[in-house]
Amino acid sequence: MVKHQKVYNGLGEKEQRFQIFMDNVKFIDDHNDQNHTYKLGLNQFADMTNEEHSMYLGTRSNDDIKNKIISQQYAYNSGDILSESVDWRWAVGPIKNQGNCGKFVSDLINFESFSPASHCFMLMQVLVGRFLQ
Repeated sequence: MVKHQKVYNGLGEKEQRFQIFMDNVKFIDDHNDQNHTYKLGLNQFADMTNEEHSMYLGTRSNDDIKNKIISQQYAYNSGDILSESVDWRWAVGPIKNQGNCGKFVSDLINFESFSPASHCFMLMQVLVGRFLQ
């Protein structure tokens, strides 16, 4: 509560948020106990339900995503020789908090700009061969 400056409206909401938090801790622990390529952790959203988190971020519906045209510009070609894995940890920084960007703006100007900006920054780091601050 202190770390993320959480304030609740009374004991009832505090108890409800604590239960959601504990459910999310269990979800995180269950995930991290499995052999995934990534780990989950606690953050400022740990006391929110999935629905509240989606509303906060202004997440688009699956129908919006399904109707997108997917570019084949960088698709795998059958003759390409690819590494079995790539370690990108040196080329990417920490996850950026997008806040509720996109919640009250049109579909044309929303949080989708964070991903391309981060991607361009990561590509620059790959080109120069070192992490840029």
